[in-house]
Amino acid sequence: MSPTERVGSATYCCAASTNGRAGTLLAAFAPPGESLLYTGIKSYVLDMSQALDMELKPHGVHVTALCPGFTRSEFHATMGSAEAANRLPALLWQEADAVAREGWAAVESGKPVCVPGRVNKVLSHAMRPVPFRLQYLMGRSLNPFKH
Repeated sequence: MSPTERVGSATYCCAASTNGRAGTLLAAFAPPGESLLYTGIKSYVLDMSQALDMELKPHGVHVTALCPGFTRSEFHATMGSAEAANRLPALLWQEADAVAREGWAAVESGKPVCVPGRVNKVLSHAMRPVPFRLQYLMGRSLNPFKH
């Protein structure tokens, strides 16, 4: 399987192993933030990844959505938001190697969603039952990257 596979009328990019398993890297559990399309796009990709996993599993292809949360990398420096990211509590951050290991284990075992780290697991489960209006208000007031 190549890293880019044609599925229907759309092309999806994914990390792929040679045994028919694929992983899409994303984050999707946060409430939407003002001026942040990022969370909405990631929520869409999470839903799409799960739908692809359901549709393709009978054909021997497994799709894993990796929802890593805050991971130490050059991402925030490249975006120009390193200063804002550095103000976030250390408890929220994970090392890239740990995220990659847990994510790849999920890909190899055919799990449809992987949320690495205890804090991320708790936060992702806690956000699901929060009413939409409260998520909206949280997104407007808790956005650490809003200028």
